Amino acid sequence: MRDRNLNIDVLKSISIFGVVFIHGGHLLGCEFDMTEIMRQLFRFAVPCFIIIWTMFLEKGLLNKNKTNEFSYLKKRFVNLFRVYFIWSILYFIILADFSNLTLIKIVTTHFSGYGWAGQYFFVILFQLLFIYPLIRYLYTHKVFRLIILGLSIFLYLLYAVYYDLPILSKLGDRPFVFWILYAFIGIGLARDSIKPVNVIWVLLLFLVPIEFYIKGSYAGSPYILFSLLLSSLLISIYFTKSATFEIRPTFLQKVIAVVGKNTMTIFVANPLAILLSDKIIRHNDLNCSLIPSIVYPFLSTTIIIIICLTLAYFLRLTRLTKIIT
Repeated sequence: MRDRNLNIDVLKSISIFGVVFIHGGHLLGCEFDMTEIMRQLFRFAVPCFIIIWTMFLEKGLLNKNKTNEFSYLKKRFVNLFRVYFIWSILYFIILADFSNLTLIKIVTTHFSGYGWAGQYFFVILFQLLFIYPLIRYLYTHKVFRLIILGLSIFLYLLYAVYYDLPILSKLGDRPFVFWILYAFIGIGLARDSIKPVNVIWVLLLFLVPIEFYIKGSYAGSPYILFSLLLSSLLISIYFTKSATFEIRPTFLQKVIAVVGKNTMTIFVANPLAILLSDKIIRHNDLNCSLIPSIVYPFLSTTIIIIICLTLAYFLRLTRLTKIIT
């Protein structure tokens, strides 16, 4: 663990906490308006994971020669698909309604990004990986970068106005076009072509709940918001380029390193942990005041992460870690 990047591990730890908070913050009950605001604030987590994933993908490619690039991308795809397939099969067995199942439902409901919480993340990565050589080419030309920026802004505006159209509501936030800018930032970070930003810009994250409030009855994807796009980009840049964390307690260092190392396991296993915990833990259905509505969701999230880390430990003991995560 000595060679791990503390800044990246801190960002990954906060991001995976955010993912689990969104999925399972309700575990102990005690929902309140503040709980939903915190969910909105944690939405930066998935965009940050896209950026981190792209950054490491690009760093790997920069160390390969031209003849080995395709083999490297193919290997990354196979590893990613293996994790996606194994966990999708598992959740399919657990969640599918076998009494009302058709081939179309199997594909569209259980294997296209809607099968379990977090599955869509793999669908997005598959698309980005498939066109990654093109993304790299576009990034290397300033004109194309500006064109992609303009198209992205246009698509975000289009979705903001017409998100309730049948085709857009069905596609949701899965199409790669909504995620290319995040891939660009990941490439820029890997190539060290992005300048550091001041920590003050991280505060733009609070624009996310403000945008939700302004849009009122907005029922579109929470990931296709200008405030989230801007704040996620700046948060990723700050943590990877600007921040210099000095965490003195050794225990806390180890916790961050362990969580950072096991983010994929936590990501794929947290829906399972939530399903199992829901059957065991008794919910608090009372209307909670402000403080409990903050404490309970954080406690719920911590419990789920501990369960996932325990699973990660046993997977390592059985040497299954490299197969299913």
